[in-house]
Formats: sequence, structure tokens, C-alpha cells
Amino acid sequence: MAKILILDDDSAITDTVEDALSTCGYLVDSTSEADLAEEMMKASEYDLLILDWMMPEITGIEFLRKI
Repeated sequence: MAKILILDDDSAITDTVEDALSTCGYLVDSTSEADLAEEMMKASEYDLLILDWMMPEITGIEFLRKI
């Protein structure tokens, strides 16, 4: 089963995407904090990262470069 991580600062979007993916049988984790997302990625393997392009603390591109 595929495991997905969502990093997005908008909880309404995160909740909607997480519910839809969970209903389809995916294992989904989510966070609104880039530092926590990085820790989660170190602690567990993910098959897909759904990443917000514009967040207040870091952009999606900056996060990708960081990881």
C-alpha cells in the first residue's frame, strides 16, 4: 500500500485531500510544518509527497532543495 505525506499550511485543503486519499486506500500523513515533514520523512519511507507551493515559512521549491 502506498504511503503519502502531505505538507500544506491550509488545513481545509489538507483535510480534503487526506480524506479522499484515505478513502481510496492510501496511508496518509500530513503536517503544516516543514521541519516536522522533514523529520517524518527521515523516520518513515513515503511513496509520494504532496507539497504546497507557497507556505509562510518556506516555499515548496526551497523545501525540495532542502531535502
